[in-house]
Amino acid sequence: MPRVRVFVDQARSLQHAFDFSVTNTDASVYIQPYAREGIYHYGEGRFPPGADHVEVNFREKLKAETDPHISIHQSGQVHIRTRGGSKAGPLQIPPLADLRGQHVATITADRFSALPKYRGERDSLDPERTQFITVDDGVESGRFAIYINGREPSFAVPEDRIAFTATIQGAKLEGPLYVCVAPWGQEPLGAGEGVAALAGFDPGGHGDEFLILRGE
Repeated sequence: MPRVRVFVDQARSLQHAFDFSVTNTDASVYIQPYAREGIYHYGEGRFPPGADHVEVNFREKLKAETDPHISIHQSGQVHIRTRGGSKAGPLQIPPLADLRGQHVATITADRFSALPKYRGERDSLDPERTQFITVDDGVESGRFAIYINGREPSFAVPEDRIAFTATIQGAKLEGPLYVCVAPWGQEPLGAGEGVAALAGFDPGGHGDEFLILRGE
């Protein structure tokens, strides 16, 4: 599956949110979020017992300026790394073929203004490798949730929330994998001007570890 570029489309302006791609050999899923300044920190975190949110000091994490990405492998192993650089993880979730539409990753923009603005011509973008997520005027922030099903195109999210889906075929897969991206608008998150991607958490909600990638 070729790399797909995902843009926020708001008020006739495009902002690059993330790229999504899958390897042809083992059906690993790669997610590469983008931030306006191109400075990234990444590492592991843990949810405190009973907490409904967690604070992470990004400055204490690994730093990268070469666009790190999240890898969710067919085996269920998840890590964050840069090309030839340091790696955070791995953490383990169920093998992708065993998933049944669960949530596996989220990219959140504190504000859409934290995303890099696309300055090229819209018509120059390959329609087969581009997805536009239309956002209403006045919506300042949002998140993009990613779900995977190893059996059928059914996901733990209302159908009217789904922006696009992808079907993945791989040489090592017994059957296809189905992936969907669901966007959600929200209020701006504090005074931040960054992007955070979360993955590696237990899709069943039983674990407390996760991987996080923060861009500014």
